[in-house]
Amino acid sequence: MQQCPNCKEYVPAEYVVCVWCGFDLTSEIIKRSGIKISWIDALRRMARVVYQPFSSLREIILLPDNKGPILILYFLSFLVTLQINIFVWKIRYDVQSNIARMIAVIMLAVYPLFLLFLLVVALRIGTRFGIVVIRLLGGKSEKDSLQALFGYSLIPIAIGEGIASFFRLFYSKQEITSISYSTISSYFENISKNGLSIFIDLIRLTTWIWSAILFSYGLKREARISTVEAILVTAVLWFAFISAMF
Repeated sequence: MQQCPNCKEYVPAEYVVCVWCGFDLTSEIIKRSGIKISWIDALRRMARVVYQPFSSLREIILLPDNKGPILILYFLSFLVTLQINIFVWKIRYDVQSNIARMIAVIMLAVYPLFLLFLLVVALRIGTRFGIVVIRLLGGKSEKDSLQALFGYSLIPIAIGEGIASFFRLFYSKQEITSISYSTISSYFENISKNGLSIFIDLIRLTTWIWSAILFSYGLKREARISTVEAILVTAVLWFAFISAMF
């Protein structure tokens, strides 16, 4: 016999649906089977999210893992750090140029790990907060499934940041006479008005929306809530996560 995690009643171990409350027991059966996801399997899952998004999300919900989300978050951390360094490399100034480039190289090696730590914390806090909101809406969700769904849904954002990193290499170099808040601020202001920056922001916005759609779809299936409720939870979690990231 197996105990239904929803109503706590006992049903035969081979049943995939609880006869008392209708709860889907598939994930419980998979957990008992002892299947483990390796790092290679996680990479394959990441690829399938791109070309088979909806079927792969259903698989991730049934058999969640934390390896894929960790890889995705590190890749995001590396790309964000790389883009910061690209801005540094595009600035021309006098004495500090070599020092700044040395700092940029060190930052590229160390800062992604620090940012990864912050993003992992944000992911776990966001997952717990999401579970609370889902329960308030009358749905049900497991921490591991929601965390894996959240992590794998970030793949479009990682793709967008990768494209942004590539195109930012084509920024023209900017010369500043001294390092100060005003000169750095004017530099970023000039970049933000550049046509290339507008194109990059459009790509990033598109991938964020793509990511949110994937998460909303998976959340609706995993938490058994309505489409409107899934979109509401997604909007709250995405706003919190992107704020922590940028």
